[in-house]
Amino acid sequence: SNFAIKCGGPQIKSLDGTLYERDNTTLGAATVFVTDTDKWAESNAGSFISNSNSSFIGVSSSQFIGTLDSELFQTARLSPGSLRYYGLGLVNGNYTVLLQFAESSILNGQTWKSLGRRVFDVYIQIEDTISTIQMQDASTKKNPNITLTLPR
Repeated sequence: SNFAIKCGGPQIKSLDGTLYERDNTTLGAATVFVTDTDKWAESNAGSFISNSNSSFIGVSSSQFIGTLDSELFQTARLSPGSLRYYGLGLVNGNYTVLLQFAESSILNGQTWKSLGRRVFDVYIQIEDTISTIQMQDASTKKNPNITLTLPR
């Protein structure tokens, strides 16, 4: 059961033919959403105090390097607390999970405002698969995307 998610955006087909399902439904402070295809779901918990962004979606007009599909990274799902995606109806077996990330908000990764601000964990089957990933601009490139394929 293959599926791809366009976090925070409309359905899109990448240059390699991958169809990314839409993830642009407005979420609330405590929401569970199941897609029309029943392949995946997401949950959000938390509310932004100083932000009236009720859709929990961030948009960037940046052009991202290192990818031919820059528009895949121009929207993002936001959450001040907990944001989780769930694969539904998966049978026991081995799966390859491809995670793609790009920094779209904090464009200068070397200031006091940005260091340590993108810290998160990835859990697959309740195991802490990748602990404390930090989005850092390790090179001199602007907005490098990070691709992780699991299992390693």
